[in-house]
Amino acid sequence: MIVDAVLGCTDEEANNYDEQANLDDGSCAYNAAVLFVNEEFGCAPFSIEITNQTLLTEGAECSYNLGEGTILEVCELDAYTHTYDSPGTYTITYTYTVGEFISTDEITITVYEDEPDPIPLSVRQTKSHALIV
Repeated sequence: MIVDAVLGCTDEEANNYDEQANLDDGSCAYNAAVLFVNEEFGCAPFSIEITNQTLLTEGAECSYNLGEGTILEVCELDAYTHTYDSPGTYTITYTYTVGEFISTDEITITVYEDEPDPIPLSVRQTKSHALIV
């Protein structure tokens, strides 16, 4: 019995899985990595909320490198709060993996020096004016 080749996506995890296909043609498509942060710059200590907006596929693996040594290995991430204590530029790299498909998204966070406290009026130097009569 000769079976005709039916080209298509044979990966059940893919968005365009074709149950009739018996020969993978490399056309499998997956959701792209989509990362959201509520703020991208501010003064130290600087807190942000990170949310994974990827349409997740069952069996997916997710990794977040927050750019200063913190790595999270979780897909369900909704408004995760992270604080950057030191000034600098940090790149958050999110990697979304389904089987052999890998998608990444990056966001750059800039943290500036802490804003100086305002000087109270009573401590400020003022000029004196003498009235000459």
